[in-house]
Amino acid sequence: MTLTGKFLKIVLGKGAEQNSFKESKEKSGKVSELQNLKVSATEAIEEDPANFEKVKVSKSYSRDIVIKGASKNNLRHIDVRIPNNKITVITGVSGSGKTSLAFDTIFAEGQARYLESLSTYARRFLGRMDKAPVDSIDGLSPAIAINQKATARNPRSTVATTTEIYDYLRLLFARIGKAHCPTTGRPLLGYSPTRAAAFCTEHFEGERIELLAPLFLPGSSKILLLDHPKHLPNVIDSLEQEGFVRLYINGETIRLDEWKENTTKYKLSKNTTVDLGIDRLRVNPEEQKRLAEAIENAFQRGHGLLKICLTDLKPGGQLSEKYVFLSETPANVENDVRLSFFQEEELSPRMFSFNSHVGACPTCDGLGKIQRINDPQCEDCGGERLKAEYRAVTINQQNISQFCQLSVPEARQEIESWVLTENQCTVAEQALGEILTRLKFLENVGLDYLTLDQKASTLSGGEAQRIRLSSQIGSGLVGV
Repeated sequence: MTLTGKFLKIVLGKGAEQNSFKESKEKSGKVSELQNLKVSATEAIEEDPANFEKVKVSKSYSRDIVIKGASKNNLRHIDVRIPNNKITVITGVSGSGKTSLAFDTIFAEGQARYLESLSTYARRFLGRMDKAPVDSIDGLSPAIAINQKATARNPRSTVATTTEIYDYLRLLFARIGKAHCPTTGRPLLGYSPTRAAAFCTEHFEGERIELLAPLFLPGSSKILLLDHPKHLPNVIDSLEQEGFVRLYINGETIRLDEWKENTTKYKLSKNTTVDLGIDRLRVNPEEQKRLAEAIENAFQRGHGLLKICLTDLKPGGQLSEKYVFLSETPANVENDVRLSFFQEEELSPRMFSFNSHVGACPTCDGLGKIQRINDPQCEDCGGERLKAEYRAVTINQQNISQFCQLSVPEARQEIESWVLTENQCTVAEQALGEILTRLKFLENVGLDYLTLDQKASTLSGGEAQRIRLSSQIGSGLVGV
């Protein structure tokens, strides 16, 4: 806290002291220590910082909660004084108004006052909250409440979602998770033009290659320029005007300026491969700039996909069958394009949410089970509730669903065992801290035996209440 902040705290504390009730002799004795200082508050702190500690621990600077005329439900205009910074228990027979005082008066008024402090624009999105039926409440801070009601029976809620651990896990997997192909399990790789040029130099130095931009790949899920080869005649003129010279149809070369003469020669079906010739060159480490520019052009025309033909043309104008695909976006590109997988969008937290149509398994709608009489496990996701491509994103060889199968101490030990790069640590530092804090609070309230994916509907009332307690403690709020 800055010196200005400390000074303001002292000034506010003195104002509270003037308006508070008379304190005990023990408390007034502590106040007199400060009153005997013959210098101002700021001068006292500047001369000896320990003087601030005396002010900070002085309980006379905390205002009590003073309630007058509370009349909610069974309450009959009662007046109550509750000391701050102490545990206060409200007792009484059933129907005496304990809940009415704690929840419907103190908590309701604290929430209402907090909402009133927000702007008119912000209050539009929060709904109306009625003020408690009370004459006055003095010394009340914003309030939180942990009630005794049973946990919600939402089939989607788990220990991880209730404690917000899952929210931070989604953020972690989106930022530092390693994506894999859901079909082959291979890591997804993406190449910038410069990295692709370095790849060519490393593997094909001295060889003659041709860079191609795929316009249509039979059986591929990749969105390319043509959604069907029969639409090729519609783009011939524009490609020729842009300076391109060659096309390859099923590996056979054809000049664009000769297309009209040979248009009846080719039968364009869904099984027809169409590639656009970008450049022919011999790979030379000294010509990296030209190579990178040609690759960038190929990525633009191929919608992020590059096809590298590794050898010279065969006799008769046929391309060699030896070729390699590189993708600008993370992908696993196989020569058998039916096994290829392309990650079209950057990973985001909502992709790991089973409550969102973006990430939820479409078969079970993110429930992990098929809603029938016996609720069998979903065969597509195996109970992991997410789409295959997001179950294939891992940290330390575990996906987010497998991580949530761990118990609370196992999850903490797993995170503490992660070996991250310096960049990953920078990106994940805050989220990791929040997760570890919440895991430790769950252990501290005696819930270390729970797994993070345990359904909230299976928790007992006491377990649910302790989870809510750990959530509130983990929020780090003070002065409530």
